[in-house]
Amino acid sequence: MTSYLGWQGDKPINSIDLPENWVKNCSGLPESGMGYQKVEVLVIKGDEQVSVNGIVLNCSILETVDEIQPENILDISIA
Repeated sequence: MTSYLGWQGDKPINSIDLPENWVKNCSGLPESGMGYQKVEVLVIKGDEQVSVNGIVLNCSILETVDEIQPENILDISIA
């Protein structure tokens, strides 16, 4: 886990490689800037569905301050 002073202040950033189905999903979404998308990720945490903000880089890498497992992602949409 790296610490990055940037879009989330000084919080540690969790980075995961997205599975191919989510790469294809993100390829169809508009960019927020050159090579990235500000996203809202719907995930399963415990017995609940929660929404987490993050950034997707080049449609393939998800960065969030929350630790997310790729298999728990239910939806990715533009924030």
